[in-house]
Amino acid sequence: MNKYIKIERGRTPQLAEQFGVSNQYVWYALHYVKNGPRAVEIRKAALETGGVYVESNFVPTCRCEKTPTGFQQIFA
Repeated sequence: MNKYIKIERGRTPQLAEQFGVSNQYVWYALHYVKNGPRAVEIRKAALETGGVYVESNFVPTCRCEKTPTGFQQIFA
């Protein structure tokens, strides 16, 4: 399962400046890669300013076939 907080375009640098971290750290926090106190505060601020919590259970529909040269994935 994928979970993340979706925010408006351009909001990442604002959060980075507000919390004194890099844009990459904000991305990690919003995608639940980082879970420290600062990451929790970034997620809270993002939700309070219009961010949306999203969960995704995406599993692609595909099949694998063996070919003479190896395997091939075919997506529907």
